[in-house]
Amino acid sequence: MSLSDEAIAKILLRNKDMAVHLFDYPPGVALEQNRGAVASHSVGPLAAPALLYAHVPFCHAICKFCNVYKERHPGPKRLAAYLDALLAEAREVSRQVQGTRFAAAYVGGGTPTALTEGQLDVLLGELRRLFKLGDGMPFEIDATPASLTPAKVAVLLRRGVSHLSMGIQSLEAGVLCAIGRQSHNGSLPRLSRILAGTGLKVHFDFIVGLPGETLASVRGAIDRVVCDFAPASLSVNAYDHTGDTGFAQDGVGLDFPGPIVRRRMRRAVKALQTYIRVRHDLRRGPTHYFPRVRDGAGVVGIGAGAYGYLPHVIAYRNLPYGDYLRSGFRVKKIHRMTPDEERRRFIIHKISDPNLFAGYRMRFGTRLEKDFPGPHVELMGRGHVHRPGRPERFVFPDREDERAAAVRFYSAAVLACYER
Repeated sequence: MSLSDEAIAKILLRNKDMAVHLFDYPPGVALEQNRGAVASHSVGPLAAPALLYAHVPFCHAICKFCNVYKERHPGPKRLAAYLDALLAEAREVSRQVQGTRFAAAYVGGGTPTALTEGQLDVLLGELRRLFKLGDGMPFEIDATPASLTPAKVAVLLRRGVSHLSMGIQSLEAGVLCAIGRQSHNGSLPRLSRILAGTGLKVHFDFIVGLPGETLASVRGAIDRVVCDFAPASLSVNAYDHTGDTGFAQDGVGLDFPGPIVRRRMRRAVKALQTYIRVRHDLRRGPTHYFPRVRDGAGVVGIGAGAYGYLPHVIAYRNLPYGDYLRSGFRVKKIHRMTPDEERRRFIIHKISDPNLFAGYRMRFGTRLEKDFPGPHVELMGRGHVHRPGRPERFVFPDREDERAAAVRFYSAAVLACYER
């Protein structure tokens, strides 16, 4: 199927409310050339209460099921360099969105609590100061049981953190070994003692569908954490096999599960959610209290791998860690769109590795709909043009020459927004 530039333009422009998600495009070189023009724009305050998101991508262990942007813990020198770049970006972005009222803040990863006590203190304190985060607002941070110490918990409390999100996934030693995680047997009892009496609200995530996991083992894990921690909430999710995880690199899970497996996983998740609600009288959802994108709220994202979604604002995703350090906070800039630009409401994502093209082609259809509800076009491979009540199939050309022509068009369309 051959698509001319004009045909692609019609697809983009027929619906002024359409948002376009671009993975890997335009190329980083093109964005580098136009960085100065982007930086010259100022956003100003957002009309709706917003969420502040800061990404700390470092983990002591890389989980094989995870497809978010992460890096193995790089050591103190590079960790300090990343924190310097992150704070520099925070200072710049806080000026751009000065006057915005934030309803919630979230420091995610990776494992932000892999930072030292001093680094955590500086990061959380600067985020609160620069973005004028109010006292008592929901302020959440990702953590692992092994990375928390009494000193770090004291820092979190002093800086107003209200929620801990713990993606423990499983308590089975064999399952944790299969996904590249350490056993929680020693860290959970210690964590229970550390958190006792702190008032921090704890959220636990579990995953169904990991190698060796069973419905009974997840139920047992739920019972244990409820008994030991009295968490504020629990979530159970079905593992979604995608092409950009450690399992894929090992040659496992390169294809989506078949429909029968998917149905069984959905039934298992539903059964466990009912179990959480009936047996333990707990909410099943996350504790984030984030403003919903679909409600018109904005997300201001800083850090390598972070995303931002601002209503009526163009944003593009940060580059991965190495490029982020080389380019500094200037890797991500945002500016308010003109009425003409709003006809092409671009949300541009830069994924962590351009060579993951084949893997990302397999993900379309559910992932982006969950992250960014609403009309959008997904490019590369097969995607959809989503319009209220009338979805349409959009097939991206597979031939290299046609793909190159489409990439040139999209690059030009994006860069045209930055040419003033």
